Amino acid sequence: ISGPLTPSPTPSPVTSNPTPSPVTPNPTPSPVTLSPTLSPSGDGDGDDDFGDEEYLTRWVVCGRGVGGGLKSCREGDMFEDYADSFHEVRCCKDGHGDGWLQKCRDSDAYADVFGMSKIDGDCHKMDFFGALDLCYEVGGRLCTKDEVLSSCTKGTGCGHDREVIWTCTEEENDCTQNSECCSGMCNEDGLCEPW
Repeated sequence: ISGPLTPSPTPSPVTSNPTPSPVTPNPTPSPVTLSPTLSPSGDGDGDDDFGDEEYLTRWVVCGRGVGGGLKSCREGDMFEDYADSFHEVRCCKDGHGDGWLQKCRDSDAYADVFGMSKIDGDCHKMDFFGALDLCYEVGGRLCTKDEVLSSCTKGTGCGHDREVIWTCTEEENDCTQNSECCSGMCNEDGLCEPW
């Protein structure tokens, strides 16, 4: 056979029609409504009630404290949050008690402050009012912002060293009623008395 060879035609690649993915309808999200939790300790007379809970804020602070080479918490060192938000709970107590630990870095300023995380055998995450009541029920109180900053609750359990925890401290020290203050005392000038 003489002459140029002609290559035989290359067959086109065969492609099959892809199977369509099943169609899944998008679920309609349910509306979420956050309602403030009212403190059961208020009696409704206005003297010791919290007022507009939906606008009430308190400081949350990294449970291990801040500064002095300590790592930050996942959510940050500290910030104000609404009272109906959920955060971890640690309590403080003035004086010794069974299960309460003295951990403050500044032991001179906070010599009588003791902290606790595991309350009634459990770790807790709740809104501000639940935290306030829980600490009161075990003979303690919510810690002040300065106490938590000074590591008074560091290492007291529940892994809360990596989480922000509730404090009783507001942004300003202004108050209109006793329940707005860590000390429970709002003076006639509208300022919280020191703890």
